[in-house]
Amino acid sequence: RIHMSAIWGVVSLEENRTVPVHAREVFETEYGKCKLDECRGIEGRDAYFGCGIQHITPQSVKEVLPEKDGDKLLFTADCVLDNRMDVIELLCGHGYEKKALEEMADGSLMFLAYRIWGKQCVTHFRGLFSMAVWDAGKRSLTLWSDHVSGRCLYYVQQGNLVAFSTLMEPLV
Repeated sequence: RIHMSAIWGVVSLEENRTVPVHAREVFETEYGKCKLDECRGIEGRDAYFGCGIQHITPQSVKEVLPEKDGDKLLFTADCVLDNRMDVIELLCGHGYEKKALEEMADGSLMFLAYRIWGKQCVTHFRGLFSMAVWDAGKRSLTLWSDHVSGRCLYYVQQGNLVAFSTLMEPLV
């Protein structure tokens, strides 16, 4: 059995509305019960994303998820790429240095791929993954799971709030 990380988040679809504090507390309490090596949360415009990381590869120790690009884009992923070297070769074609890419964790590689190819980035990934992107400028939340849903990603919408999680318990 492969142990992996976990992702969660909550987004307000209504512009300039903060995410309820209790939503963050629910996720942090539930994921605090899991055997994770570290947990991180990040706030963006109208959103909060989290990632619980397990150090299962040499690169995962360097994972920096969730990531933020300016004040409009939040990204998080729970992933193990089977075609890591293929993704690195593709990214090298866009001016990135191979050695630097080889040292990056899979989630960081996926974030770079998203910044290059947008939603089409998932066509380049093979392995186990779930990921989420909040684009506050477009008011768009996109959730992905790998091709066979090896990494489940649950979500719920209540009014203008959307929450997602790789575990169902926080959403219940």
